[in-house]
Amino acid sequence: MNYNDLLDKLDNYHIKKDKLSGDTIIYVYPKNNDGSANLDTGIKLENSNGSLIWDLYEIQRNKDYKLGDFSIKETAFLALYITVKGKFEKIKGDNHVKSELRIVEKNLLDGKKILQKNINELYFSLEHEKEGAINLIEENQTADVFYLTHQKEKMMITEARPLSSALVVLYNFSIKLEKFDELFKSYTESLELKELEKIKKIYLGN
Repeated sequence: MNYNDLLDKLDNYHIKKDKLSGDTIIYVYPKNNDGSANLDTGIKLENSNGSLIWDLYEIQRNKDYKLGDFSIKETAFLALYITVKGKFEKIKGDNHVKSELRIVEKNLLDGKKILQKNINELYFSLEHEKEGAINLIEENQTADVFYLTHQKEKMMITEARPLSSALVVLYNFSIKLEKFDELFKSYTESLELKELEKIKKIYLGN
């Protein structure tokens, strides 16, 4: 599939394309019930004067917050598509699983057994750092949760949380990471690893 065609798959969003003084700007907003654009939060992709760089932003009440930049147009459009899906189509997870994890106070093994029943172990790790997974490391009766890229870069998600709370965070982000592969793997297989990890971190961060 041509990555430009991905915009057509966002037909349930309000999409606006502007060309101003050589700049190309694409805005994507969720729709209100009446079909109008909800301008509180959106995603923007911008290219200035035909340069090689495409900048990706989150818009919050008319303020831009940069998420990343891409030197290949097709990769930038894919990043826009994935960011929109990650931002506005939340994955809730199973409330029963979360309730089970919330009563785990000290025994990490109990939490691991619950997680193993509900998530592919490719996507999470307890106590041992695993690349391409959501990791939980326990220390001094609290736990840190982070995503570890294949370049061994840590994207911290939460720090010094009580174990039960950290397990719920790990569950939420692990199912989101699993969903990334389920939804987008066919689009991302040809990407360089560096670009893939950049998009994945943006997706998880939203």
